[in-house]
Amino acid sequence: MELMLAEEHVPESFDSHRHSRCVQQQGVTPVFMGSAYKNKGVQPLLDAIVHYLPSPLDRTIKAKQHANPEELMPLEPDPKKPLVAWPSRSSKIRSASSPSHAALPGHHLPRAKPITNQRTGQKHRFGRIVRMHAGQREEIDSAEAGDIIAVMGVDCASGDTYASEHKYCTLESMFVPEPVIKMAIAPANREGPTS
Repeated sequence: MELMLAEEHVPESFDSHRHSRCVQQQGVTPVFMGSAYKNKGVQPLLDAIVHYLPSPLDRTIKAKQHANPEELMPLEPDPKKPLVAWPSRSSKIRSASSPSHAALPGHHLPRAKPITNQRTGQKHRFGRIVRMHAGQREEIDSAEAGDIIAVMGVDCASGDTYASEHKYCTLESMFVPEPVIKMAIAPANREGPTS
């Protein structure tokens, strides 16, 4: 910090290891300037995420056992273990073709394999799995542990847990803070604007 404030050269090797450690100990918060317009500054931000933040393999993900919710079980990215997926839905208006997004903490998800909603007990098949990039969708046959994907035709709630085995485990619910501004806008009539 003293070298930076004195506007002196900071050696890259010195900068790299110490900054990463400081960020992971939550002692320093890096700030990056950029814009989503024409992706200005997006690549340095993504590089910094890889560089400064810990790898998902460096942290333990735990789930509540279905039989005993007080007891936690570790989830590992191992294709031999049961699939666990955690979907989230966006709050925007959705159509039948809109995807639900799922993060896969463990296992491998092939298309059309039945999986069970741990909350409701309903079985679903993900007929379409897509990888999203901005407004583009790339249809894929399967997803691996750690992938964030979109699936079509699944009606789920944010925070539901899906697993390949019924009554296997549940992941922690997502914390959603109360909105600062909340409003609903409805048209005065269905006829549309008149001019």
